[in-house]
Amino acid sequence: MRSNRAAKVTERGMTMTPREREVMVLVERNLSNYEVARQLGIAVGTVKYHVHNLRKRGWTPRRLSSSGAATAAGIERIRAAQRRRWERTRAARSDDHT
Repeated sequence: MRSNRAAKVTERGMTMTPREREVMVLVERNLSNYEVARQLGIAVGTVKYHVHNLRKRGWTPRRLSSSGAATAAGIERIRAAQRRRWERTRAARSDDHT
């Protein structure tokens, strides 16, 4: 009897689903969980779930950098995402009141 689960791929000694691989590749490109979710069309919680599963297998998704520039760039990405979300919410509210 065959399982309905997706075929698993082996990389770096880990067994992972194709979706976990997609998440891993995007996170390694320094995208935030929010950006990964938007690109793949899934919920942020689902991204966190996949990252958690990958961490359990020994993968370290985001290397901690002592560089202040890397930290500042990460903070700026978060702020930009928050601004976009706020602008969408504001636009939706103004559409509702017209």
